[in-house]
This record gives sequence, C-alpha cells and structure tokens, in this order.
Amino acid sequence: MQITVKELMSGDPVSIDSRASAFEAYETMRSHRVRHLPVIGGDGRVVGVLAADDLAAKLALPPRPQRQLAEAEARAAQGWRVREVMTRSPQTLGRNASISEAAERMADARIGCLPIVDEEGHLEGVLSETDLLQALATVATERTTLS
Repeated sequence: MQITVKELMSGDPVSIDSRASAFEAYETMRSHRVRHLPVIGGDGRVVGVLAADDLAAKLALPPRPQRQLAEAEARAAQGWRVREVMTRSPQTLGRNASISEAAERMADARIGCLPIVDEEGHLEGVLSETDLLQALATVATERTTLS
C-alpha cells in the first residue's frame, strides 16, 4: 500500500496574504512555530511560499523565528511586503500524490515544504520536511520491531 500526502500533511495550515508585511510574516512564523508559510493571493489561491530563510537572506532577520525582533529589525521588516520576498509559483501537489513523489520533488528542488492544493489551487495542507522525517522514523521503527 502506498502512503499518500493526505496521510502525512499538516491540515489546517497557517498561511499569509501576499500583501502582508514581512514583519507580519515573521511574527506569524514565530507565534505558530513554523519556518514556511504558503502565500495566498487575492483570489484565494497559493501564489508563493515564504520561508524563514527568505526573510533572513533578504532582510537579515533571524533564520529561526524564535525571538521578538529588535526595533530596527521590526521597522525594516514593516517596509517589505510578503510578495516582494516570497518564492513565486511554488511547487505544489494534490492530496492524493504519493509520499515518494513528494519526497523526490522536495529533494530535487531543495525545498523544505510543499503546499498541498485542490484542483483550483486552494490550500488544503502543507507537507514539510519534518513531516517526511517523522514518516521515515515511523517506518524505520516498524522495520526494526518486525526484525
């Protein structure tokens, strides 16, 4: 039996509007303890992905959003919109894709997450590298137990 993305993805994902500020994105990542945010356009479809690494590279913000920003950092981040920093036209998958397809796509593209979308491009979930590692750990544990 093949494991599908739907079985491992994080449902009810945290996302951000493309018009939000980089400061709002950082604070959203910090408060939800995530490093990737699917970016939603005005039509409700996924138009990009914003990673904490994108904020770190463009704005010299911490690569792990764990602390409040200093006043100067917060001011600088207020001046940028998510759409200016995000990765556009991200890789996406449907919920019935296999986990092996997802892992291969993430490895080939060297990305940390895949937005999972419906047929119209609306966000249904997110599959992260952490989700894949947890699945790998489960399989490894099951194999060890069966041996």
